Amino acid sequence: MMPKLLIVSDYRDYHSTRPEGAIFIQLAQRGFEVHIMTYRGKGYAAEFEQSPITVIDFHPEKKFDKAEIKTLRDYILQHQIDVVHAFNSIASVNCIQAAKGLSVKVALYRGYSGNINWWDPTNYIKNLHPRVDKIWCNSIGVEELFKRQLFFKKHKAVTINKGHKVEWYADVQPQSVRHEYNIPDDALLLVNVAYNRRMKGIPYLLKAMAKLPKDANIHLL
Repeated sequence: MMPKLLIVSDYRDYHSTRPEGAIFIQLAQRGFEVHIMTYRGKGYAAEFEQSPITVIDFHPEKKFDKAEIKTLRDYILQHQIDVVHAFNSIASVNCIQAAKGLSVKVALYRGYSGNINWWDPTNYIKNLHPRVDKIWCNSIGVEELFKRQLFFKKHKAVTINKGHKVEWYADVQPQSVRHEYNIPDDALLLVNVAYNRRMKGIPYLLKAMAKLPKDANIHLL
């Protein structure tokens, strides 16, 4: 019998969650029993409604909320869930508490490589909690960060890359950023795409650009 999976995540945004959501649609189509707790009818969650996935209109709002933890625990028990997978901080904390004393496996997700330290007690309420069975890392760098932590069982961190299908963008008309921003064709064009968080090091990139020769034909977008 295929495992029963319970996914707890926020799918209100469409494009940023699409690679992740598409994985669970594929699993459901291949015979896995997939249940997803999210904000129903919003963003990518609407895609789940067209698949074999069971969608539950629920997502925890506060860490250590007793009522929300009970909702999660009751669902795990009633539907005999084999694996509960949480994809954000609030969901992770509450799912760990909901799984207390149960045989269900607990999996978490980590998409970036900062703020994980074995000496930080706040990390033991989620990522470094001993109740966690697996951590889905979005890159090898994230996996290596976990494996450097003291007292962390190395087999828990596993890298699973997320990707996009080219077919998803077949109806998108390409545009020339060189033309839009008046960048010469013979210039070296560098494009950086990232959330402007401290760990991304954007200030260092800008300082490095400022040190280039003034006659360097290089543009950063």
